[in-house]
Amino acid sequence: MPERTEEQLRELYPVSATYTPLDGFDIHRTKRRITALVVVEDQKGGRDLRLYSWQLRKSNGNDADGQNSDVYRWKVDLARQSVMHWNVRDVATQARKLARKYDIKMDSL
Repeated sequence: MPERTEEQLRELYPVSATYTPLDGFDIHRTKRRITALVVVEDQKGGRDLRLYSWQLRKSNGNDADGQNSDVYRWKVDLARQSVMHWNVRDVATQARKLARKYDIKMDSL
């Protein structure tokens, strides 16, 4: 599978501009929610493996004509969610693979 571009990764994983997404694994994805493990790099080159959850929410914005309109944007959500739909073994396996691939030290590896 070819590597994804930064633009493609930002589309998949809408992390803040402070971080550059390098890779990721979807734990659960619907039209309105994303839960994923994401490898990010900070502005100093430090790497981290993070658990993110985003929710698609309506927010007021201005359209091209300067008129107020409802816009849907991905917002980082609080960690209050069911994990019943997670394949925990798969999550652990993918976390190990991403950590090894990006040389991120994890205590439990």
